[in-house]
Amino acid sequence: MSAGVALRKAGARAAPRTRARDLIGPALGLSSDGKPGEKRLNRAQISAIEHLYSSHPAIQAARTILAGQLLSGGIALRRDGEVVDLKPAFKQHLDEVWIPFARNVMDSFLKFGYAVVVYEEDDESLAVQSAKRRVLGDRQRSAAHKVNMMPLVPTIDTYDVAFVQAGRAGYKRRYLVYSTAPNQATKIDEEARVIVRQQPDVEGNVNSPMATVFDLGSFASSLTELALTAEVTNARPRVWTQVGADCNLFHFLIADARIPALLYVGCSHSDAKRSAQERPRPPGPLLRF
Repeated sequence: MSAGVALRKAGARAAPRTRARDLIGPALGLSSDGKPGEKRLNRAQISAIEHLYSSHPAIQAARTILAGQLLSGGIALRRDGEVVDLKPAFKQHLDEVWIPFARNVMDSFLKFGYAVVVYEEDDESLAVQSAKRRVLGDRQRSAAHKVNMMPLVPTIDTYDVAFVQAGRAGYKRRYLVYSTAPNQATKIDEEARVIVRQQPDVEGNVNSPMATVFDLGSFASSLTELALTAEVTNARPRVWTQVGADCNLFHFLIADARIPALLYVGCSHSDAKRSAQERPRPPGPLLRF
């Protein structure tokens, strides 16, 4: 389990940077007050939001209620404003492929304010498996069998998102997706789409419902971690050692249940008591461990 304080620190928003003065002038088109090129989104913040979203009980309860209200009735298709009657096989395909996709898009909007959508071959659904069994043994029909494509929302460890300023004068953003697969880190995935609900800020920090409540949610986790640390510390007795002035005594002061106890090691209790009565013992260096 990730530490609550470390999670809170990782999810902090990046501070805005102060722009440098324009040293050349805007007339030449070489202004130095901005950072050219693309801007990657804050991956540390994204990972922290993902962890808090998946581990916080109250957030998961709210997410379950919201998903149930939106998707409990399934998906309906409309044509000219009227609901289309679906065949059982196609309705099963919608329930198996498209409802999980809609749930993942909803989760991505809540966590990051955007959703990355890619398209892959549908080779796992029950409809495809049933079609493969029907054409099994017939090479011609199997070769002519068309492969369906299905949308999916990839996990955050498989891609990076960046944006560049585009348009007539750089007022519009264009979002880019980079796969983290080997030999793909520097290639833009042209087939991936980024559906943005809330635009990230200029420093790459995401703006989303989870980003808004992140400080409040991580605060409870941090308090829980600090309380556990305090209990573990209090459960261990504190021991102080002090070098004595007579006969190389070591005085061990053990604080247990707020009752101090003085133990003498190196000579008997009577010798230590007699030595203490003869003359006052100056305090020595105090060591705590």
